[in-house]
Amino acid sequence: MLVVGLIHMATPAYGGDFLRMMRSVYPGADTAPTLARVLIGTVYGFVDGAIVGGLFGLLDAAFAHHATTSHSK
Repeated sequence: MLVVGLIHMATPAYGGDFLRMMRSVYPGADTAPTLARVLIGTVYGFVDGAIVGGLFGLLDAAFAHHATTSHSK
């Protein structure tokens, strides 16, 4: 979101479709070429990525723990 938003600010023809798609997921982040909108989208993306990454980490740890306990029997 940050990179596409910054490039979109410099070249408005770049990334418009992607930003319109992300607008449906992240309210407040849209194709307006302003720093505030880019930062809103960046924060949404960062928080979303941290939550999903944490969930994947928990799943990985659970599967790894299950695999190590079932091999020791």
